[in-house]
Amino acid sequence: MPNEQRSTPPPEPSEQQVAFACLEDLGDALQRVSSAAWQQIAPGSAAPAEDVSLRDVVQSYLHGRIDETEFRTRVVRTQRLATALISSLSQAGFAAYQQVGRFDPDEVESHAAIGKKWHEGVPSASWRTYRDNIGSLDQASVEARVLADLAEYVRQLIDEPARQEQVGADG
Repeated sequence: MPNEQRSTPPPEPSEQQVAFACLEDLGDALQRVSSAAWQQIAPGSAAPAEDVSLRDVVQSYLHGRIDETEFRTRVVRTQRLATALISSLSQAGFAAYQQVGRFDPDEVESHAAIGKKWHEGVPSASWRTYRDNIGSLDQASVEARVLADLAEYVRQLIDEPARQEQVGADG
């Protein structure tokens, strides 16, 4: 049977290869979830990170299509977006509280006292102010405002390291 070719099984991946593949999968999943979350909180806004699969970025680097600086820049952008989005969860309650804070009785009364008509008492003006405010309250407007606040928080976190790097380079 000299013409018969034997097939040899592929070599077992090393522990490093397994770990690298798992980290590549994790990074790719974080990039996809981060991009989708960003589009949800800031629809139509340019993504502050790659819209390309992080796996593709890794492969481009490993095959020499991008250099190390470009590779690190792209990975750091994704890292900053994912970190900022996760951190923004801590701000959701505060952002929602700000939206309903305009219905706080003391807040309503202070605004009513300033804008009341000459013939109105503060209680009547407060009720009118409250009714005017509550008329603009609906789920979509509150959600849009909370998401806009979270998007601004994310932008600030993403921009902060860049500003610090700029100050360090100038100083």
